Amino acid sequence: MEAKEEEVKAWYQEQLTRAEYREEEPLLFRRKAQEVRLDVTPRAGGLHVFLFLRTAGEPPPL
Repeated sequence: MEAKEEEVKAWYQEQLTRAEYREEEPLLFRRKAQEVRLDVTPRAGGLHVFLFLRTAGEPPPL
């Protein structure tokens, strides 16, 4: 059984909330100096799930 896009988003929202992240915008979560952005994209019969983590004081990407 394949999970639907909304089910996957809801699962991550629940898990991040349990880990004490606060959803500040849709699919953008913060906890202290950390920011997590969730991206769920339908692709070729499945879903690609990306979590982007940004931490304060981190150098910009190259």
